[in-house]
Amino acid sequence: MILKLSRELRFCEVLAIFRVKEEDAINKIRQMNIKEVPELKDLLGEYSLVGFRIGSKNTLPTQNNWFDIEVHPTWANPNKFFDIAIVYRNESEDNVISFAKKLEKVVLCILQNLF
Repeated sequence: MILKLSRELRFCEVLAIFRVKEEDAINKIRQMNIKEVPELKDLLGEYSLVGFRIGSKNTLPTQNNWFDIEVHPTWANPNKFFDIAIVYRNESEDNVISFAKKLEKVVLCILQNLF
């Protein structure tokens, strides 16, 4: 049996993990503004972000078209590096290939606009 990928697959995806050298990485994330929740502060004390995720707004992780980007300090060396994990899934192989070609631009955009 010959499998023709573009006709037989429901989706394609690219998975990538970047480790980015950045001085004071954890504190750059901690400086991001988040909503203060008094009840949480009462339970835990002072808190801040130490990482975050963004994903597709109108689809679910189980669907064919989805993306997920997670950013956090490298846990073994949180003052020197960020880890950025990216999942991009789409029904179109061409869209996935196009996205894969611009992965570095996506990472740079995250770093330049969020920190």
